[in-house]
Amino acid sequence: MTKKERWTLTREKLASQTLPEWLQERVDSGELNLLDDAARQTLLKQTLSSYLKDKPLWIFAYGSLMWNPTFHFEHVEPCILKGYHRQFCIRDVIARGTSAQPALMLGIEQGGECQGLGYQISPKKVNKELEILWNREMLTGVYVPTWVDIVLSSKEKVSALTFTMNPTHPNYLPGLSLEQVDQFVATASGPLGRNCDYLFQLVERLQELDLEDEAMSQLKQSLTK
Repeated sequence: MTKKERWTLTREKLASQTLPEWLQERVDSGELNLLDDAARQTLLKQTLSSYLKDKPLWIFAYGSLMWNPTFHFEHVEPCILKGYHRQFCIRDVIARGTSAQPALMLGIEQGGECQGLGYQISPKKVNKELEILWNREMLTGVYVPTWVDIVLSSKEKVSALTFTMNPTHPNYLPGLSLEQVDQFVATASGPLGRNCDYLFQLVERLQELDLEDEAMSQLKQSLTK
């Protein structure tokens, strides 16, 4: 894949359950390990076992789901998740980076708070929309589907599903300094674009929503000096 060739993440591509050629090549070469379908379906069933049927399901979004959700929802509003914060802590060689020049993607780690978006999915669409979300977020097992409590902008407190870090995954890189994150994000690029553009889109989206993340804004400033 040349630098000019980019792959766009869309609902249609996720629903097809067919890996793009460049990703399949990395799986076939052994460069990338994916969770098998059985393991992913087991995790989905386990996650839904805590869901109250016939009730709307909330998703807490803190990264690219904030500007490109790809799943269908009935309602969305800003919210806060207390007890977690955003962190660039996932070594990425498939989206914004390569094995030769890895990128960093976002996860949430314990401590602090995280402002993001809460998406409400209709009960009738929960199964279908979570299938789409699973095809996006649960390919490699770097995330753990986790039920958390979020506070909506309306001050209502609701239970929501989000994706926290899997501390045993080999691509989890905890404890990186700002300088280390800067080195990854400043130079990496992959099929979904430049690593720095991911950060810039995040900060821009937070600003549009009148939300704050001082660490992300500080990182952007360090990259644009």
